[in-house]
Amino acid sequence: ISAKGAAVVTDSKLSLDGLEGKFKENPFKLAAGLNFAAQQPQPYSLTGSADIQNFDVGEFLRAANPNEKPALDTKATLSAKLNGTGGNITEVGKNAFGKFELSGTKGTMYLLERKGTAGTIVNLGAAALSILGAARGSDTTAALGEIAKLLNAVQFETVKLQIERGADLQFKLSSLEVLSPFLRITGSGTVASKSLDDIQNAPMNIVLQMGAKDQLGFLLNRVRLLGTNTDEKGYNLMSRTFTIGGTPS
Repeated sequence: ISAKGAAVVTDSKLSLDGLEGKFKENPFKLAAGLNFAAQQPQPYSLTGSADIQNFDVGEFLRAANPNEKPALDTKATLSAKLNGTGGNITEVGKNAFGKFELSGTKGTMYLLERKGTAGTIVNLGAAALSILGAARGSDTTAALGEIAKLLNAVQFETVKLQIERGADLQFKLSSLEVLSPFLRITGSGTVASKSLDDIQNAPMNIVLQMGAKDQLGFLLNRVRLLGTNTDEKGYNLMSRTFTIGGTPS
């Protein structure tokens, strides 16, 4: 790690201003302030922001599960804005709330190549298998084989993810978008936990909407899975949504 910036320390404030550097050759920026006001019921308050560029999502996911292909393999920019209050410094960390965003460039989303577990936070493979299981029509078998090939490893143009933790300390997936030339996945949902200690085991409920065009759209229409609606980016929406459960771990 290499970094440079300025720190301010007083009896009632600790702040890092304009801290910039590199972590594994990835540029980052960090700003944070911890204030102490003895007259307040929760005397410690935190504000902070962070920005990391060229974060290797695939490498991070492989480190957590080396025997599995990552759900997403892309380089991304990560940004976070946090606030928090507490009776002591430990409580401030546990009570921190704010917004976390990931914005990735071209990459690969592995759907059917993954072994998959019920606990995968972005278990898109389950949704892909739901698509195949819901298909119907006289020429279903041949079409399913072609659909499976397209969904096996999807080359996408962009991926965007926004996670929020409100002042009530509840977590939610505010928005998700994976955009490829023939497939668009959007979604949102919740994670039923107020604590960072057990979030990896907390039940989640994420609803995905899929849209298709070109060859995938033709095939999904062939097996009667497309509806009559089109989204704002010109993708033909599937006739049903897909719900992902399990836990983040």
